[in-house]
Formats: sequence, C-alpha cells, structure tokens
Amino acid sequence: MWAFAVTVLGWSFYVVGTRSIQGDTAIVGPGLFVGGLAQFMAGMWEFPRGNVFGSAFFTLYGSFWIAYAVSLLALNVNVFDSAIPTQRDALGLYLVIWFVMTCFFFFAVLRRNIAFSILIFFWGMTYLLLAISFWSNDHGQNCRDAGGAFGFCTSFIAFYIGLSELHDAEYTLFRMPTGRLGSAADNA
Repeated sequence: MWAFAVTVLGWSFYVVGTRSIQGDTAIVGPGLFVGGLAQFMAGMWEFPRGNVFGSAFFTLYGSFWIAYAVSLLALNVNVFDSAIPTQRDALGLYLVIWFVMTCFFFFAVLRRNIAFSILIFFWGMTYLLLAISFWSNDHGQNCRDAGGAFGFCTSFIAFYIGLSELHDAEYTLFRMPTGRLGSAADNA
C-alpha cells in the first residue's frame, strides 16, 4: 500500500506544480518501479494468499503506473502543458478508462472497510478531474489543481491504511481502525 501512497504523493506534487516542477521526468522513475513494478509484484504475491481483491488492485494499478510512465517516455513532453490536442485527448481518455475501472473497485470494496472505500472514491475523483483537465480549455487548471488535491488525500489515506496493516500484526502495541464493515471484512 505504501508503494501506491508514495507514487500518488509524488504524482500529486507534480500535478499541482509544486516548486515549479516542469516536465514529467520526476514521475517516470517512481511510476516504473515504485508504483509500477513493486505494486505489480505485490499483486502477484496476494494471489497465492487467496486475496483476489488485493491481487487485482495491486496488479492493475501497478500496470497503470508502468503504462503511464512508458507513455510519458514515449511522448517526451510535459503532458499537462502539451499544446498538441491529440496527446491531451489520448491521456484524458486513458484516465477516464481508469476512472471507470476504479468505479468497479469502489463497488467491490464497499463492504470491506470504510478507509479503503474512501481511498477508492478519492482515487476515482483524482482520475476524473485530471481527465477533465486534459479536455477543458476554460477550467483545465482548476480541475488539474482539484485532481492534485484529491491525489494528496488519496496518498494520505493510503499511508494510513498501510500503517494500519503494519499495526494489525499480532505483536504491535495498538491497532489503527479502518472501519471494518460486513462479513466481507474478514477477508480484506
């Protein structure tokens, strides 16, 4: 979960233009290895444990980061500031596809726990707002900033969930609540 959190946090800093970051190269490395390869491997490790949701979540979002980083390398432009409409349209469409996928995850996670449900909701809003920012000439910067803000929230929630999983072990002094729900919570 922390690989997801770290990559989303770095991406959010880039999206909102922290410290006048220009160019996409700051997210390519983390996208390929931390958010990409590490998450993909985590998904593969979840499958033998019988955690189908964890396997699907980490494998797919790891694949998202790998594909996104490779796209940035192939385009070789600052995608948010690209003047080429076809690049902006293509990346907007790519994010809409992932928004739809995230909606499917949202409905699958509703009975697991509250924290994960909120994480998926915020992650979906990040995708949607960033897709709109690619397609909007009038309010693109506002949607981009809002998408970055949702990304920050997503990463902090992911850090919390990761910490709660670490403290869920048998030998920790305390547990961090995630708001477990329903009978499906036992398999979350």
